[in-house]
Amino acid sequence: MRHTFQHRLDAVLVSRGVDPHVPDVYRLQDDSDGNGPFIASWTPPDSSYGEQPTAAELAAVTEAQGDASKDAHLEAICERMLASQPLLDCAIEAMSSATGEDIRAQVMTAMKERMNGE
Repeated sequence: MRHTFQHRLDAVLVSRGVDPHVPDVYRLQDDSDGNGPFIASWTPPDSSYGEQPTAAELAAVTEAQGDASKDAHLEAICERMLASQPLLDCAIEAMSSATGEDIRAQVMTAMKERMNGE
């Protein structure tokens, strides 16, 4: 599977009906032995997150779930970037006003494509 450990982990959380983008739910760490990342800490905000995902749950994530998780992760990054850059947000609003259409979705798509290396 081509998805990162984080995307698989996020997909498991989404399948549980919880938000994987809540800060500090988990912390990943690499063991530096080439075995890839692992969950170093699991501190969900409430019991709805359940126990730490198992290796079997992570392995069961489908390609479609991984794709959706990756897209949601990039979307969350874009939202944070736009929220932290009021000038950029103003520029998007001005361009939307000038064109008569909301271009935020187009900007978000372009940002995600850039982050994806497309």
